[in-house]
Amino acid sequence: MPLTDWHNRQTMGAAWQDLPAGDLGDDLLESAKNQCINHLKSQGLHVPAGTQEDPVPSDFRVAQLAQAKATWRALKARQDDGGIGDADNTIRVYPMGKPIKDLLGYGDLGIG
Repeated sequence: MPLTDWHNRQTMGAAWQDLPAGDLGDDLLESAKNQCINHLKSQGLHVPAGTQEDPVPSDFRVAQLAQAKATWRALKARQDDGGIGDADNTIRVYPMGKPIKDLLGYGDLGIG
């Protein structure tokens, strides 16, 4: 049966095998879902109910996953400069970036 609702720990499967254990992993997924929903609402876009009649599109679930992972990377970033990695190879994480917004339909609207 295809997924109709937002991701939770049980639906993640192989998509995020190292999802943090316990409440932290659950909170990351819930927070990412809420951030996606809030962005949709802020733009006056439809927020699906997550039912058979009004399923959450796969792009939205991918956006939720990407946002949860981005938030997790941001939480793990070095506190002194906001980057992950050593001084020569630092990656900075910017949660809810353009690629995630595009998955939620912003790209089509020229928003973001």
